Amino acid sequence: MHDDTEKFSRNGFIRFDRGLENETKTTINGVELYWYQFSLVWDTSSIEIMGMNIVFSDDQDLKRELYEINKYLPSGVNSHILSHVSARDEIIQNLNIIGKRKVNAESGWLDNITAFDLLDISEVKLASTYLVLSKIMFAASDEVDDQYMVKSERYEKLSTNIINNMTLKVDIDDDGEYDQNEKTTSFGGEIIRK
Repeated sequence: MHDDTEKFSRNGFIRFDRGLENETKTTINGVELYWYQFSLVWDTSSIEIMGMNIVFSDDQDLKRELYEINKYLPSGVNSHILSHVSARDEIIQNLNIIGKRKVNAESGWLDNITAFDLLDISEVKLASTYLVLSKIMFAASDEVDDQYMVKSERYEKLSTNIINNMTLKVDIDDDGEYDQNEKTTSFGGEIIRK
C-alpha cells in the first residue's frame, strides 16, 4: 500500500494492490461487490474528509510541475479538486471521442470507457496533471496573449499529445483485475448505435 495523503494530512492518492488473496465479495445493502474498509490507528479528530472520488491527478502532482500552484487557489478554497474532477471527465470524454473504447464482453458492441475501466491511472496521470494546469492558467488569464494564456495552451497541447498517443489497460471483462488481453495496443472501430 502507498499513501500519498501522509495519513490523511493532505490531498492525495491511496493505492493498494488489486487481487489480493484475502479479497472476497461481500453483500452490503443488497449489493454484492468487493468492499474495502479502512480503519485508522491514529487520532482522527482533526481529519476532515471532504469527499472520496476517482481522479487521475492531485495537487501533489501539480506541485511537481509548478511548486507555487497554491497561489492560484480561489479565496477560501484549499484544493484544486474541482479542476481534477473536470480534467478526469474531459479525458474520459476525449478518449471516447477519438475512438478509444472497449468491446462489451457480453454483447460484442463497443462501449464507452469510464474512469472505473482504467486499471492503471498512472497511464493518464501526466495527461491529467497537464490538463489541470491548463485549466488553472486559463482561469488566471485576463488577456488573450498574456503569459497565463500561453502557459494554458502549452499545457493543453502536452495533455492532448499524451492522450492521443497512449495505450491503456482497460478492464474489458469488468472484473477489476488486469488480464494480459486487457493491454490494448490500439483502439477504434466503428460505433453502431441501436
